[in-house]
Amino acid sequence: MKKGCVVAELHKLQLHLLQSREKKYPYLAVLLYRGMPIACQAPLAHAWHTVHHLLDALRRLCKAPAALGGAAEQASQRREMLLQSLGVELFACWLAPFWFVLQPLLGSGRPLLFTIVADRLEQLLLPWEILCWPETPCSALDSVVIWRRTLGVVWSPWAAGNKEADLWAQSMAPRLTEPAPQALPGEWPGELRLLIAVARPSGFATRVEESALCRLQQMLQANPALHCCWLMAATRQQLREQIDHFAPQVVCLLGAALLQGEQGFFVFEEADGSAEVRSAAEVMQEIAPSGSVHLLLLLGREEGHPPAVAAMAALSRGVVAQGLPWALLVPASVEDPGVDLFLTVFLQQLVEGASVEHSLLRARHSASAAGQGVLCPTWILPVLFGGTTLSTSQCDDQHASVTPLKALSTTVCFDERMDCSSACQS
Repeated sequence: MKKGCVVAELHKLQLHLLQSREKKYPYLAVLLYRGMPIACQAPLAHAWHTVHHLLDALRRLCKAPAALGGAAEQASQRREMLLQSLGVELFACWLAPFWFVLQPLLGSGRPLLFTIVADRLEQLLLPWEILCWPETPCSALDSVVIWRRTLGVVWSPWAAGNKEADLWAQSMAPRLTEPAPQALPGEWPGELRLLIAVARPSGFATRVEESALCRLQQMLQANPALHCCWLMAATRQQLREQIDHFAPQVVCLLGAALLQGEQGFFVFEEADGSAEVRSAAEVMQEIAPSGSVHLLLLLGREEGHPPAVAAMAALSRGVVAQGLPWALLVPASVEDPGVDLFLTVFLQQLVEGASVEHSLLRARHSASAAGQGVLCPTWILPVLFGGTTLSTSQCDDQHASVTPLKALSTTVCFDERMDCSSACQS
């Protein structure tokens, strides 16, 4: 067994989120343990509005360090206060009524896999990693907590008590509790094949600066266990050809991610340099046939603008819904403080045999402990989407499929600068 492979049995919790029709209680939260609903609650509207306003402040924080102004020490203190306040309010809004269940699980010494399940993007985009348990730091830095998001069937108690509800529950239960027959790939074989595809078509503001590319190349070359292939003007055809030839386990896309409704798109280049906008399903048409790709990594952001979290998350959710086991979005530049360290640790942990989730956890710890992100808390930004509500440690767990997104039926119009707060309406 490879170093770093985690085999300890996990506590498996799911938080299912759905919108209600009541203005006073806009959401319903249902807590499931090992696939069974055990508690539910409806947070008050003012609690959600408080979270929303703090998200606006986080958006400004991530836009650019200069947005904060003042001395570095004062800015750092404001950052810490903002993150702490948002973490406390996230807990108060969503999980405080469930503390009687969570407290003994957190104190058991066993890892806790916490999956956020929703059928809308706005709930998945909440920065759950910032959430603070009572009298503890951010949960993303808790060594026993693993956060993941997934598009899934949301458990609804509203129809309980009638024949139709019983039939619905019977039909949905396997999708929430049973693994699919196809298993996730085993441990990484001591080396990692990484395909980096860069797309900078004309007419689109680039999120890929030359200096960032140079820094990324230097970082990747420093690890002899990483075997990298570069596409510097990525077309769909070139991407497919290189995946077939190189058989990468990880594909990294650098370029513009766009959003229409709750569906994400990636902008490839045509042979003449013009833009070719493709949906998550179309991206998967190039990735899936080889069977080698296990993880899609989305990287980059436009300088001086908030990270395009919503667009990148929609694209990530889309490829996972189409059957890819993992999608990790890192809406930051390699030149942002701590991002190169985060990526270095994450990829090295994969090489050493850790699961995707535990590699992410260790990378967060490294980025936070280094203290580099004084004005840009980079350890918060990465978000992991997985195609299952089950445990997915690479050693012994399995991948469950989810329902594909519906095809677009309207003209596509894009907002490429949406972020985590703009997807959350008051």
